[in-house]
Amino acid sequence: MSESAAALEALLTIVQRLRDPKSGCPWDRQQTYASLAPFTIEEAYEVVDAIGRGDTDRLRDELGDLLFQIVFHARLAEEQGRFDFAAVARGIADKLVRRHPHVFADPKAVALDELHVSWEAQKARERASGGARGALADVPLALPALMRAAKLGRRAGRVGFDWDSAALVRAKVAEELAEVDDALVCGRPAAVAEEIGDLLFTIANWARHLEFDAEDALRGAALRFEQRFEHMERAAGRRGRSLEGLSSAQWEELWLAAKAARSEPDAPPACIPVAISARHVHLTAGTVTALFGAGHALRVHAPLAQPGQFAAEETVTLIGPRGRLEAVRVVGPERAADQVEISRTDAFVLGIEAPVRESGALQGTPGLRVEGPCGAVELGHGVICAQRHIHMSPADADVLELRDGDRVEVAVSGHGRALVFGEVLVRVAPDFHMELHLDTDEGNAAGLYPGDQGLLLTPTAALARVVRVLPPPPGPRRAAARSPRRAGPS
Repeated sequence: MSESAAALEALLTIVQRLRDPKSGCPWDRQQTYASLAPFTIEEAYEVVDAIGRGDTDRLRDELGDLLFQIVFHARLAEEQGRFDFAAVARGIADKLVRRHPHVFADPKAVALDELHVSWEAQKARERASGGARGALADVPLALPALMRAAKLGRRAGRVGFDWDSAALVRAKVAEELAEVDDALVCGRPAAVAEEIGDLLFTIANWARHLEFDAEDALRGAALRFEQRFEHMERAAGRRGRSLEGLSSAQWEELWLAAKAARSEPDAPPACIPVAISARHVHLTAGTVTALFGAGHALRVHAPLAQPGQFAAEETVTLIGPRGRLEAVRVVGPERAADQVEISRTDAFVLGIEAPVRESGALQGTPGLRVEGPCGAVELGHGVICAQRHIHMSPADADVLELRDGDRVEVAVSGHGRALVFGEVLVRVAPDFHMELHLDTDEGNAAGLYPGDQGLLLTPTAALARVVRVLPPPPGPRRAAARSPRRAGPS
């Protein structure tokens, strides 16, 4: 005996024991076809649900539950002397052989459309031999309503009663919707219900003409709504909000974020635009005056992605112990502290040890000489290699289920040199736009080739995806709030 046959025989024996009049289970002994019917339907739907969610482990369990229902019904029939499980298995085996003559009787290749015609003809003969005469006979009343509507429309279409095209069904949908509106104006609830039924029937058959299953489409929509609502619940919880106290605008914000979020288990994670941050400097008002003259105001060369930030027309020269870097762009507006952001390669050229730091974390950093057209300034500190980071709005953070200050790993797909960057800092603020910032060394390592090197934060064609949220570092967590000056390119 095969393993499958042995397992099935064990199941048949268990159900027989459960139904034993003397030693069986009281609940199982009192069941009938009718009392089991709702459970059978429920188990079938749970199989469909597991399939829809892509959960194969659960699918195995749900198929077992459904098989139990089949065995149970067969056991009831066997006890009544009507048929047993073997008769059920033989019946479906004979039917499959009968409906596949191209496989079992006269093996040959058959086109799919020809096969469908043959299949339906055989089913019609079986219905006729069983006493069913009408074209719509034996369409089960217990089918889900949308499924039954489509099946009735399909049956009617086989004898010539159908719309000629999907466009004509679409016109009928508009007609039925207008009839719903008319019934609403008349204020007749029964008529409204009837017209809505006609509308749903027509929509089910419109889906049929478009070669979609209306039941599957609605099931998918319900699942998406469920996932999006759960996302909104989590997002509201992270913000410390009660669902009952949300305003219409807050609901809308959460809903839009949930729609943008990944809703299917196998869907790709949310994509993040990537930009390359070339070497640049942020200057205080006093340093701008020293380098460019009294009363000088920084001029906009190009706006940056983050609101209010811009690459200035002005450039400076950076001078270190070993070398110098010419034409380094100034980024505006002016800041409260001077800050120089360079790459590791730049640091080697200058001959300084620039640490990797978050923007604004300048304590213990080296300095250098900055020269402008009207003077020079010796910075005692402020030179860093900026920690790679992602700017995002609170809505973006909700989509990715991240918080300000999180550190993540991010996969970047470049020109044949895909990389995963670790220790990427998440920055969240209301006016931020979603963007991953890498320096030129990191961009080169990932094979990212921006088209215009003259602009700071040059957008690339690459997209990044968050692949893992890292555990927080030791010590206190950074505060979630940020000062407005943080809304810059770094």
